[in-house]
Amino acid sequence: MTTPALGDAVSRLRALLGERVVSGDDISNSFFTDEEVFGLLNMANQNLNLAAMYGWSIKAAEFARLIDYDESGSNRKLSQRYRQAQSQLTFFQQQVTADSAAVASMDAVGPKVLNLRDDFRGPHLALHHGNIVWVAGD
Repeated sequence: MTTPALGDAVSRLRALLGERVVSGDDISNSFFTDEEVFGLLNMANQNLNLAAMYGWSIKAAEFARLIDYDESGSNRKLSQRYRQAQSQLTFFQQQVTADSAAVASMDAVGPKVLNLRDDFRGPHLALHHGNIVWVAGD
């Protein structure tokens, strides 16, 4: 039995993966089983963006083998699935990178802005692009 918070995370991850399952739908029509969705969340330590990135990576790998074909007057552009999965993968890679950069900057400096100068015109320390640097003076 899943906890409400975990069930909510699974639903949100399914939405990010384009697999929203509404009441009455058959889950067997989904790309991922419930166990696989739980596995993605666990691999990502419950980070939805990271779990979505993993999921789109798996989808892109699966869709890479699909080809376009023409048959009996109809055509199927199955390679579009791969391109869309790649697009989503790139989006979530950017989200994960942005999340990591935000966490790294908070770890390096802290959540507060440091003002080490305090109207001092001589040599001083200053914050420049997240780094503390020595300034000779004005």
